[in-house]
Amino acid sequence: MTDTVKIHILLNDPDLPHGESLRGERLGRNRFRVRNIPFYARDLALDDVVSCIESDGQLTLSQVVRSSGNGTIRIYCGDGYDSGVGAEIIRELTDRGFIFEYLDNLAAGNIPASFDDLAWLESFLDQRYSEACFYEIPKW
Repeated sequence: MTDTVKIHILLNDPDLPHGESLRGERLGRNRFRVRNIPFYARDLALDDVVSCIESDGQLTLSQVVRSSGNGTIRIYCGDGYDSGVGAEIIRELTDRGFIFEYLDNLAAGNIPASFDDLAWLESFLDQRYSEACFYEIPKW
């Protein structure tokens, strides 16, 4: 059984929450592998190895030690992902190896390190862009 911990990430963007917590797998002294997809933290992706500072029993992200090569994408669809354009986007990207986690109408996706067609991805998403459905690729 792996040693799973909660990693706190402080966010300095006034348009985002003040912080986010992610699951981490302890790798050794002050080293952790990110085990879920960040919804808000930029410059961080699934399976990145990070170091943390521990204070009062709480781990806070210090820096990325080694990138996994994965990327992160956020997609917001006001109508959700059960049908319509949201379901179409998730289905197509899942078929290409992306995985997703959901927070209401926000989907955080992992862009696998093996995916190498940013032009296709942006074109695909731009064609489906609307006021009710938009995306951001904060790390790739």
